[in-house]
Amino acid sequence: MEPAFYRESSITEGLPGITAIVYKDIPEKGYTTAFTYGLSLGTHPEWKAGRPELCVCVASDNDAWGQVAAYRE
Repeated sequence: MEPAFYRESSITEGLPGITAIVYKDIPEKGYTTAFTYGLSLGTHPEWKAGRPELCVCVASDNDAWGQVAAYRE
């Protein structure tokens, strides 16, 4: 299964934007699973033990659930 990639532009100079990687029908038909790439490239004073990425799995076939993880306004 090939994912869909949704890339958002960065708001921090020198860092790439965050990409949401969205899989349809994973783990089973009717679900959407997505995770981010790029969030962990940034820094934050509260990130002491590691750097996060986000993951979501919902019973929906709407790509927007996965895209929102990387969205910025």
